[in-house]
Amino acid sequence: MFCTIFKKCFHVIMLFGTEKSPLTEGWISIGDVSGHGVPPGLIMIMAQTVHTTITASTDCDARDAVITVNRILYRNVHERLKENHFMTFTALKYLGDGRFRHAGAHLSMIVYRRRTGACEFVRTRGVYLNFRQDISKATKNAEFSLDAGDVLVLYTDGLTEAENPDGKMLDIGGFVKIVEKHAYQNPEAMKDMIMADVIRWCDDSRSDDMTLVIVKRKKEEGQDDGTQTKRDFTT
Repeated sequence: MFCTIFKKCFHVIMLFGTEKSPLTEGWISIGDVSGHGVPPGLIMIMAQTVHTTITASTDCDARDAVITVNRILYRNVHERLKENHFMTFTALKYLGDGRFRHAGAHLSMIVYRRRTGACEFVRTRGVYLNFRQDISKATKNAEFSLDAGDVLVLYTDGLTEAENPDGKMLDIGGFVKIVEKHAYQNPEAMKDMIMADVIRWCDDSRSDDMTLVIVKRKKEEGQDDGTQTKRDFTT
């Protein structure tokens, strides 16, 4: 997974990532390559490099970013690596005033609403990367917003598919309950507590990578409350 981040009105905590802080806008992207081993790792690095390059050097939206990443990735993976791994991928562009525009297919995003004290899902739409070279017809932009105190949670299926010693999967319902239980915390504490609960569930037996990104909108947009944006590379 890779992640680039944005404005001071948000606290962001993530596992694995690269970070930058543009003045007016920024990006978060999350992806997961099928399979394990060296080829999926190379594919992830390729996707990260392409995404970082095009979003830093061009004025594109989320749809443009996803289409371009797929086109370049498809050629490299199929023609150079001679591999056929697919990749989930969602790109989110921050538009200001709590608004995000997103495109690409990954797991549904979780948004904890401070007003209701409950989570809701933001569905991702489109097709996975590397299935075909041109995905422009299937890739559309969509938008959602975070209000003050709301939390966006991005994750990979290593978390939701964690199994306890009896073979029972945590699943999305169990993961959402964990998110809601800790959503009142600051993002760093929230990250630590969510990961601790999942690891406790699976008795620290992990069959897949666990990637977690937490984005929390500050209570007063545009005002720095003294908390610095942080990165966490704990695995």
